[in-house]
Amino acid sequence: MIDEPALEVLWLAGEGPTGPVYNGSAPDTDAAFDALAALGVLTIISVDGTPPDLERANAHGMRYVHLPIGYDGVDGESRLQIAAAVRDLPGPIYIHCHHGMHRSPASTAAALVTLGIITPEQGHDMLVFGGTSEKYPGLWRDVESCTVADPALLDAVDTGGLPDLAEVSGHVEAMVAIDQTFENLKAVAKAGWAVPPDHPDLVPAAEAGRLVDLFRALVDHEESASYPADFVEMTQTSIAHASRLEQAFIDSDTEAADEGYSELRRDCNACHNAYRNE
Repeated sequence: MIDEPALEVLWLAGEGPTGPVYNGSAPDTDAAFDALAALGVLTIISVDGTPPDLERANAHGMRYVHLPIGYDGVDGESRLQIAAAVRDLPGPIYIHCHHGMHRSPASTAAALVTLGIITPEQGHDMLVFGGTSEKYPGLWRDVESCTVADPALLDAVDTGGLPDLAEVSGHVEAMVAIDQTFENLKAVAKAGWAVPPDHPDLVPAAEAGRLVDLFRALVDHEESASYPADFVEMTQTSIAHASRLEQAFIDSDTEAADEGYSELRRDCNACHNAYRNE
């Protein structure tokens, strides 16, 4: 790991055809982009669903490529697109997801195996080094089963036309917003159910209330009609728990906040295990 306080995670994954390939967490501040610029990064590949910070990237002379993947694996098309981008676009290259621990190590490893730079065994070791959770077996599977691609398949990828902002479905957008709000609540929990010193703009009750609204919108979204009934039931349970957490903040009841937060974490894990991880 590279000691860079501006980024949650940053490490050198290997040497690509156009320069070093780095892996890490999402850059979301000027300091983070400054750190990448200091490494000479010219291309950033995001495999996260969150829209990239194009304004900061452009200001630093970096190109963004947005190729979001899920926690269930790196599918064949995504693997070829990421590998072709690593092969053809100006380096050094930085590949990131949100935390830099799960999807981006898997994407980086799969791309480097696809290009014949590392072996699947080395790709496995890369996931171990990156801290990729075994709760996401699809990521491990797709790295361990990865093979070197026919150059003609890579040549068929129009790397110049890869998107800097991918179109994502309504459900994906909702999940991104829910994840971000839960991250804010995690910071509040870490601060002892107070406003975090490094996030003075956060209002705990408002964040919990926003989570309630996001879950409600998810239940009402037209895509939810295509999911099994227990998906909606899980989401409705999360609405109740998020509402309890909101009320706990209003009442300044830290014990109830602890319980509500723990319930939400269990809700999220149960839903992810059923609908996201596999």
